[in-house]
Amino acid sequence: GGVRVTQADRQASSRFRTQHRTLVAGFDRVKEVADRLEWSSDADAVAEIGEIRQFLVATLLPHEHAEEEQLYPRLATVLADGDPTGPLISTHREIERLVARFERLAAYVPENGPAVGDRLELRRLLYGLHAILRLHVAQEEELYLRLDDGAVATAGAVTRQP
Repeated sequence: GGVRVTQADRQASSRFRTQHRTLVAGFDRVKEVADRLEWSSDADAVAEIGEIRQFLVATLLPHEHAEEEQLYPRLATVLADGDPTGPLISTHREIERLVARFERLAAYVPENGPAVGDRLELRRLLYGLHAILRLHVAQEEELYLRLDDGAVATAGAVTRQP
C-alpha cells in the first residue's frame, strides 16, 4: 500500500541536488564576504555586497521558489510521513526574510562604502544566511535521497523494492 516513486520524481530530485552542488559555492562565498566585510576596503565592500546581492536575488531565490513549486509537491505526495515539506517551507520563509533585510540594507550602501554599523549588520545577516542555507540544504538532501531509484513510501518509511 505505498506510493511508487516515479522516474519524474527521481529526475526532479536529481536536478535539484545538482543545483545544490553549485549553490554551495555561493554559500561559501557568502561566508567569505561576511568574514572580510568588517575590514575590507570601501571599494571591495561595495563590490562584494553587490556580488552577494546578485547571487541571492538572481540565483538563490529562484532556486528556492522552483523547489517549492516543482519538487515539494512531489515530496508531499510520495513521502507518507505527515508533512515532510512543512519545515522546508518554513526555512524558505526565513531565507526570504533574511535576503529581504540584506537587500534593503545593501540598497542604501553609498558608493564610498558602508558605515561601520552597516558593515556589522550586513555581516550578521550574511552569517545568519550562511548558517540557515547550510542547514536547509542538509534537510533537503536528506529528503531527496528518499526519492532514489526503487523507493516506495509506506507508512512513514521508504523501503527498497527488489
